[in-house]
Amino acid sequence: MNNSTNPGGYLLTRPKYNSTYSMLRLEPDGNLRIHTYNENVDWGAWEVTFKLFDRDSSREISECKLPQRCGSLGVCEDNQCVACPRPQGLLGWSKSCAPPALPPCKRGAKVDYYKVVGVEHFLNGYSEGEGPMKLVDCRNKCSNDCGCVGFFYKEESSKCLLAPVLGTLVEVSSPSHVGYIKMSK
Repeated sequence: MNNSTNPGGYLLTRPKYNSTYSMLRLEPDGNLRIHTYNENVDWGAWEVTFKLFDRDSSREISECKLPQRCGSLGVCEDNQCVACPRPQGLLGWSKSCAPPALPPCKRGAKVDYYKVVGVEHFLNGYSEGEGPMKLVDCRNKCSNDCGCVGFFYKEESSKCLLAPVLGTLVEVSSPSHVGYIKMSK
């Protein structure tokens, strides 16, 4: 909600009680939380009074946008981890779902990709990627980058987003939003 007394600023939440101490923390899971101290209680004085990604909130920010919501690799839909993308297709998700092991990065290393249709990277909300560029150019850019573990391509806009980590892939309704996961050839 935009704060009208501070143009350009945002009001995240208001304290539930007259509190002196609040702290804003970027948590290890990627969520932004406000912890507020209530000096009138003996136990549990620090309470989480705001979460940016919150399944129980009326805000439109889904937990699927959390980088590690589905571990090191998983497809998220409606705040739930629903699939593990593998070369054979989308399999049932489990905590053991992980990206394929890649060969040591050296010039000319043989890599390939498997395709995941109807997904976006969690970073797509912050960057649409580069482009327009052809799919083959996007692929080559990732293949030549040791830090790239996959790329995401929007066919309608020809935008390319290189991914340094995979994490949570957000399921979208558009089959023209495609992910390509790097693997050994």
